[in-house]
Amino acid sequence: MAWLSRKAAGEYVGRDERWMKEAQFKGLIPYSRVGRRPVFNTDDLDAYMAATRHEATEGPLAQRKPPAPAPNSKQAPRRPQQRRRAGVG
Repeated sequence: MAWLSRKAAGEYVGRDERWMKEAQFKGLIPYSRVGRRPVFNTDDLDAYMAATRHEATEGPLAQRKPPAPAPNSKQAPRRPQQRRRAGVG
């Protein structure tokens, strides 16, 4: 575990300092303060990157098996569409 400045944290996740500031104020990434200076924990940055990871869908890194359906996933019943009356409008 290490603590990084906003600029170093941005470099760690591949973003610039401005993006880190926006993410900080939006509450996307946890941070602490040392005096007035925000600092970011590398464990939190790793968790953020893992949570926002997207798997490959094509190419050599793609997993070829389809994802399993979520347990107890049921689609909401569809409401029948109402017919429009001719000549109205």
